[in-house]
Amino acid sequence: MPYLRKASDNPFGMIPYDTIIRAQDYDTLATQKIWAGDLVKMGSAGTVTLANATTDALIVGVAANTVASSSASQKILVYDSPHQLFTIQDDSDTTHMAATNIGNNVSVIGFTGSDTTDRSILEADSSTAATTDTLLLRVVRLHPVEGDSYASAAGAQRKWVVQINPHRHYYATSTTI
Repeated sequence: MPYLRKASDNPFGMIPYDTIIRAQDYDTLATQKIWAGDLVKMGSAGTVTLANATTDALIVGVAANTVASSSASQKILVYDSPHQLFTIQDDSDTTHMAATNIGNNVSVIGFTGSDTTDRSILEADSSTAATTDTLLLRVVRLHPVEGDSYASAAGAQRKWVVQINPHRHYYATSTTI
């Protein structure tokens, strides 16, 4: 995959890391475009909608394909297992992520996808890496493509293995049981 190059700045949203545990069809809102790699949340009437805030609750998973807005509801494939691991790039804009961020939670930025690549441009917001459990993603480890090359300064984006924070995941919270 061209965006999985070591220490490169190519936002690609989120992609499954390793084995895909589960992917299921969901109905979408008719008037909304969702890009492959975007986080989606449970919306009204059982439809999924684009997650568009750093603390959105009820994250269902990550869109596997792009769905254009239309006049009718459509189906979208979503990686929705609460145990699924994903790969995401950090933004490394003002702060870099390091080994000390493993186990922390992190928010995301870039909620508008790219019409050029037809992909999400979500990135882990490196300046938010903390233990706060309201943040959307949990940092599991540095992606193997990076080896053990942690950034030492801002501006050095890295790929990370993350999981949707259990406190934010639709299938892992007590409110949906």
